[in-house]
Amino acid sequence: MKEEKVSKKELDEIIRQDLNNFFDFEDINEVINFFLENIGKLTGASRVHVFLLRENTNIMDNTHEWCGPEVQPQKEKLQNIPTTSLAWWGEKMQKERYIQIEDVTKLPEEVIKEIKNLNLPQDKSILIFPIYIGTEMVGSIGTNNAREITKWRKEDIMLLDLVSKIFGNVIKRKRVEEALRTSEEALKNKNNELTAAFSLLKQTQAQLIHNEKLAGIGQLAAGVAHEINNPLGFVLSNFDMLKKYVQQLSRVVEGYMRFKEVVIQKNITDLKEELHEIDQLEKKNHLNFILGDFEDLIKESREGLKRVEEIVKGLRMFSRVDQINELEEYDLNLGIRTTLLVARNEIKYHAIVEEILEDIPIIFANGGKVNQVLLNILVNAAQAIKAKSMEEPGVIKIRTYEEGMNVVCEIEDDGIGIEKENLHKIFDPFFTTKQLGEGTGLGLSIAYEIITAHHNGEILVDSEAGVGAKFTIKIPKNYKYMAQGD
Repeated sequence: MKEEKVSKKELDEIIRQDLNNFFDFEDINEVINFFLENIGKLTGASRVHVFLLRENTNIMDNTHEWCGPEVQPQKEKLQNIPTTSLAWWGEKMQKERYIQIEDVTKLPEEVIKEIKNLNLPQDKSILIFPIYIGTEMVGSIGTNNAREITKWRKEDIMLLDLVSKIFGNVIKRKRVEEALRTSEEALKNKNNELTAAFSLLKQTQAQLIHNEKLAGIGQLAAGVAHEINNPLGFVLSNFDMLKKYVQQLSRVVEGYMRFKEVVIQKNITDLKEELHEIDQLEKKNHLNFILGDFEDLIKESREGLKRVEEIVKGLRMFSRVDQINELEEYDLNLGIRTTLLVARNEIKYHAIVEEILEDIPIIFANGGKVNQVLLNILVNAAQAIKAKSMEEPGVIKIRTYEEGMNVVCEIEDDGIGIEKENLHKIFDPFFTTKQLGEGTGLGLSIAYEIITAHHNGEILVDSEAGVGAKFTIKIPKNYKYMAQGD
């Protein structure tokens, strides 16, 4: 059945409507099939087809087709066609920009034989336009008429030329979308890998921080044990002596009791002999010395026990670093004294501590974490002084004061200092100037995070190699209210 071709005016209107509808499609295949159907109806063709080259190969496939009534589809048969078998068509298309054949029987004999060898449809007339993306030919669009010899109209040629350009853009869009999907999938996979890596990194960081805390606690445990052992040692020694004194006093008291019994029972008036015996007993058991030393022993024992109490109290306060996550009232000066008590054994053999603690307000902070910062800096200061190998003990100066909206703590030492090129790396995780095995490089990194991230404060360092270093910690006085207002 022959279909009526439309006029040029009708063709222009249909093309305009098709272009308007073009942007309504989400599936590119729907776009191509939509145009092929309209081209077939507009040109009166029996079959309209699209061939596309595979990327980076010399193979082409019939990817889309529209067939008129009573026309057998050919797409499934026209796959995996080598471009070398269509050399004549390719050369002619490049020379004349498109191929217009009114009568296939008038083609050169070798071309007709080529069509038969490839099992191509026996069409009577053919019109083919190449499809380009830029300067790269990616395929072709053609109309065939298997019913009759057709003289293709100017309108048919214009239509196919226009649609070939549209298809070039459509295929380009399809490639871009496929590339985007591939890229998105790759990015998704990469993001999943990064998420997993980040999770592992956080776990590793948490473990490293935990190990750093354990290392610090382990390091301090020996010092704290030593500090407790000293007062505990003389308290125990004093009480051993007290036990001996009590035994001796008991003997003297027993003598007095016997004397009393003699006086009562015998009603003796002359007591010289008995009194002399008691006097000898007092001398033998050093009663006067014991009575004189008793008060000192009790005083020293009380001082020793008080020191033990202070050390235990300080250790308990310091250990809150792992127990408290919220902000609370915090006395920075008390925190310094507590930390010095805990770190005393690390410092006392290398440095003298000078405290200039001004009257500063109570702030809101995580006291345990701030104490950890102070400990890290103080221990580093002691180690820096030790590394300088001075004949006399070094000096660690600790000063607190109020400055604007902050309370400030300065910790300064006269140790080996920090090289200028290392100053900007001093708070980086894992950076350390210590020998391998002597430090993890996390102490100051943790300190920086605690002050800046957890307290909205600042921690600064100023140093000169060979002279010493000064760390300045600034914590907002009203941080609790700032945090609540966020």
